Amino acid sequence: MDTYFSADRSTGIVKVSGETEVRLGTPDSFAHVEWKWDGTTLRCANDRYGIYPIYFCDLGHRFTLSPSIDLLLRLTGEYELDDDDVALALRLGSNVANETLFPAIKAVPPNSTLTWTDGVLQIDSTPTVNNCILNISRDDAIDEYARLFSEAVGTSAPRSGKIAVPLSGGRDSRHILLELVRRNFVPDRCLTVRRRPGLDDEDISVARLVCDRLELKHEIVEQTLGRFEAECLKNVETGYAIQEHGWFVALGTFTKNRWENIYDGLAGDVLSAGLFLDQEILDNYRNGKFDLLAEQVLGPEGYIPRLLSSSARKRFSRERAVERLKVELAKHADAPNPVGSFYFWNRTRRCVAQSPFRLLRSTPNIITPYLEPTLFDFLVSLPAEYFLDHTFHTETIRRAYPDYADIPYESKKRQSRPDKATEALLHRQLLELSMQPRREEITNRAFFASRQLAAFISPTARESVASYLEIATGLLQLERLGVTS
Repeated sequence: MDTYFSADRSTGIVKVSGETEVRLGTPDSFAHVEWKWDGTTLRCANDRYGIYPIYFCDLGHRFTLSPSIDLLLRLTGEYELDDDDVALALRLGSNVANETLFPAIKAVPPNSTLTWTDGVLQIDSTPTVNNCILNISRDDAIDEYARLFSEAVGTSAPRSGKIAVPLSGGRDSRHILLELVRRNFVPDRCLTVRRRPGLDDEDISVARLVCDRLELKHEIVEQTLGRFEAECLKNVETGYAIQEHGWFVALGTFTKNRWENIYDGLAGDVLSAGLFLDQEILDNYRNGKFDLLAEQVLGPEGYIPRLLSSSARKRFSRERAVERLKVELAKHADAPNPVGSFYFWNRTRRCVAQSPFRLLRSTPNIITPYLEPTLFDFLVSLPAEYFLDHTFHTETIRRAYPDYADIPYESKKRQSRPDKATEALLHRQLLELSMQPRREEITNRAFFASRQLAAFISPTARESVASYLEIATGLLQLERLGVTS
């Protein structure tokens, strides 16, 4: 059950509902938010990154605060959409800055104190990031990264309770696990999610190799919901703007009330592995070519024009998305690594962070060592060129833990696909949802009917559902928000 605070002064007397004093997350894990109502003033403060999801709706006569956008929508009835932000989230996969899909609902900015007193809202924010490039060689930077990461794991280590480490075939979680073991913080269990039922994907096989070598308990987390059901639940939990991580719902269900501490490798990829970084996108950033840069970041339209109704194609046009994105891209132009900066403050903060802090929120202590301030400030001060070949993090791990350097990593090129029965079911579920009553027309109903018919004839059409399932599910739910029948 989500928590909230609401103050209504429409009758001249402030009436309060919800929880008057709340703390979510933990300061030692570098992601947290707290609020308190003292009878006159509501005060809310969050972490330096604004990474813990917290949103507010200020209507003048009524103020509402919650970590759940869906709950805010139900409490306030403010279902009106922001066309620019919908257009962008549709193509980018999440919102940017402090925006949501709904103009009346905003995210609390990073490192902020929000106060509301008798209808007057004030937000004081303190910038925390220095854009100066650090004068250090790449080789020395790797050694310093290893040292600072070790200290970050020590600083954030739990004081009590059992530990679980979700372990993929990648670098972020392995770096955490190796350092925990080195420090004798042996986890109770390492967990790897099976992305698709019945498939022993590479994440599982690589994670098993790591655990066998370290002699740790390894457990596979199975998908207990169908993919469509998981997508729908993920969308509700994350405010309808997040296209990624439907598979993460299974981890949230599995870990509920089982561990006091769970580690998450949040931000490791954008801070130290050069995720999304290449020479062309960096050159466009450095040369101020934000039109080209926005087009690169958004990528091709794919199924979007066919999914949308004719009116929605105009409302949520690519042109709107480009113009909105250019504004946000420009904010990061002076960063040592502008690409990493943009993706951290937008994708990591507004999208990826939803998985640990919304889908795993029943766990008291979600530990994110890459956000330790000294480590974070060091990594964001390194020049982008150090990450262009995408080996910086790999070299750091190899140098710090040479005894395990031979264990391979997952290959991102190998993608598992749903089986025929699952694909057919997804087509039918999308069609059934598209035919239910809706508040406004966003999707093109004929698209879902035609795709299901085509799927009976063409394997290509049947398999294509994997390419648009996430976008389609979010849009179908979005146009039905507030419908009671």
